[in-house]
Amino acid sequence: MDTENLRSFLEVAEHGSFTVAASRLNLAQSTVSARIRGLEEQLGRRLFVRDRDGVTLTPAGRQFLPHASSITRTWEQSRQDIAVPDGYESLLRFTAPAYLWDRVTSPWIAWMRAQRPNVALRLEGSFPDLAIDQLAQGCSTSAFSICRGRIPASSTRRWPSIRSCLSSIPRRQDRGRRTTS
Repeated sequence: MDTENLRSFLEVAEHGSFTVAASRLNLAQSTVSARIRGLEEQLGRRLFVRDRDGVTLTPAGRQFLPHASSITRTWEQSRQDIAVPDGYESLLRFTAPAYLWDRVTSPWIAWMRAQRPNVALRLEGSFPDLAIDQLAQGCSTSAFSICRGRIPASSTRRWPSIRSCLSSIPRRQDRGRRTTS
């Protein structure tokens, strides 16, 4: 399954610009334009209104947006779920910011290897907000992240279910009681 047209659609929709989408996807703008044209032809509907100020979604584009997101997320998760390496029973997709690797992630990896040697680990470094988004989108099974203050509102607005799976460790002065976000 080729989801590249959908990825291009999602980037253009998020940024309101073919140029920005092309840059984020490391593609030529003409490639992104061709992908969007192809997707519009497949669907038989225009997805964007193009003008001098950028692009905005048409009503059909707004209706298609959650489907495009769901399809790409499901496809990626499916590919990862069946990619369990030989000799392992399951796969744990894990993301964490790079600044946590030495102090938190590396010891956790050693512990995981000792406790669950038949679980394959797919590890990825990321920024804190991205780690939360990846967890919410199902691109990661688990994540370590440190957010100063509250969980970013953009993450909880885009992925409301994230609130139910996040917990926070209280500040030193608040130790003794555990809070959830």
